[in-house]
Amino acid sequence: MAAPALAGLFYLALGLAALARPATLLAGFGLAAEGIDARNEVRAVYGGFPIAVAGLVAWSLSGAPHGTGILVSIAMASLGMALGRLVSAVIDRRIGRLPAMFTGVEVALALLLAAGASRTTSGDELKQRNALGGFALDLRLMGASYHRCVGRATLV
Repeated sequence: MAAPALAGLFYLALGLAALARPATLLAGFGLAAEGIDARNEVRAVYGGFPIAVAGLVAWSLSGAPHGTGILVSIAMASLGMALGRLVSAVIDRRIGRLPAMFTGVEVALALLLAAGASRTTSGDELKQRNALGGFALDLRLMGASYHRCVGRATLV
């Protein structure tokens, strides 16, 4: 589980840095956080959100229900940030040094999280999926669960 833990530590460090020094964080991108509202926004988006992400990574690694889904969701969000930077580079026909570096970091974070996602699936989940022949039949299980809840005896 070291791979997703590294990603979680990165998000934690980013969040703490943004809380402590919001103006410094933005200065690298040529932006200023001079006013109180600007610093508040940086602390919320670049501070609080990554800290929450780090908490979710830690929770998923503790054996939390849906740990795989948590890690995959965060991996996709990381890829989304990288994609946004790449789209911007295409539109602007260039990319700065720091955004290029963060594009690589975000892709690496996604890979670290995805590497851990397959290892967080619980033993019961794996037994159930293997017994039914894989993920394709998970929908059948969902249908059975739904019908049990509403009192019907048939499977979808």
